[in-house]
Amino acid sequence: MFQRLRNLVVSFIDAYRGLPRGVWLLCAVLLVNRCGTMVLPFWTLYCKSDREFSELQVGSLLAIYGLGSVIGSMLGGWLTTRIGAMRVQWMSLFLTGTGFLLLKQFETYAQIAGAFFALSVVAESIRPASATAVANLCPKKLHPRAMALNRLAINLGMSLGPALGGFLADRSFQLLFMCDGISCILSGVLFVSMFGFGDSIAPADRPRAKLLRPWADREFALFGLCNFLLAIVFFQLLGTYVLYLDEVYGLEKSQIGLLMAINTISIVIFEMVLVRRVERYPALRVIAIGFFFSGVGFCILPYGAGMKWAALSVAIWTLGEMLSMPIAAAYSAGRAGPEERGNFMGAYSMTYSAASVVAPIVGMWLYSFDPNYVWYAGFALTAIVTVGTWTLGSRSEKRARRQSETVNC
Repeated sequence: MFQRLRNLVVSFIDAYRGLPRGVWLLCAVLLVNRCGTMVLPFWTLYCKSDREFSELQVGSLLAIYGLGSVIGSMLGGWLTTRIGAMRVQWMSLFLTGTGFLLLKQFETYAQIAGAFFALSVVAESIRPASATAVANLCPKKLHPRAMALNRLAINLGMSLGPALGGFLADRSFQLLFMCDGISCILSGVLFVSMFGFGDSIAPADRPRAKLLRPWADREFALFGLCNFLLAIVFFQLLGTYVLYLDEVYGLEKSQIGLLMAINTISIVIFEMVLVRRVERYPALRVIAIGFFFSGVGFCILPYGAGMKWAALSVAIWTLGEMLSMPIAAAYSAGRAGPEERGNFMGAYSMTYSAASVVAPIVGMWLYSFDPNYVWYAGFALTAIVTVGTWTLGSRSEKRARRQSETVNC
């Protein structure tokens, strides 16, 4: 028993070995930044109770943020190839912090909508820049674990920030905006103190970035489509999933919170070790398996009930998330060299941003007919995406073998 526990600890520590110092520093900044995430988790409550907006207005504001995140993802990727990943990150952090501090001052719906859109563009532009910087700081073979560490920082921060945000929201929404804004600015200061204001490649030395270049890569474009479709299922987590657990399963809010904790704790404990084990296998095959578990974890909900079945659901889709997301990010980073990597990471981030706009609309529409329709449709999408990604991986491997044989001849 002791030996088995020791082996588990050794495997856990070994999963973190070998990552460059720069990757750890970038993830530390990201952790500080995500620990300040307080406004977005309570945005709906703020709009309803403090600004007295209607449900339609609140929903439209969320859609506006989603639209801004799509633009921000692509813009962030394009800017990364033009001025460098490091510059984009500190600029995004400072502008986002200033945006949160100013957002509370706007009062009318039109003012808030415009400011919220602008904020989403600058806030989401950091995603492709951060992923690109992580990939640039380590060799390709370490990309999966580096991306997993990046996700670990995000998940840790996102578990701490909203918890503190709930405590502050009971006292004043003003505190949420102040803390979120200040945490972004402090993250920017920390980033600049570690990496400076510049970048490793001067802007004049960079080739002209082509915004649509990633979609000209047929394999990546098909992968992006699969990722987008699966993300529509996964992002039911932000809407119909919680509603289903509340209205159909009859779970208490505290029980739903515990279910979300299973996800976070599992990622912190197991993701790096799991990625370490699967990183030697073909990326698209691993991603396909991850997509399968991600979708099935949600779509088994109609076939059970109660807290135990819901916990099993979370465990399954969390396994899928751990298998697919870090490997998918590493795969996207590996589709191009450093000079075009920002564009590819921007396109990859955009698939999630676009899904975050579509998912609530489609999910709530199906839910209005029958709550189970969401999961029936989700299972169909999961099957299509799993088969599509697996087939894409098979063709990619065959093509690589043919090229290898040609070179050897």
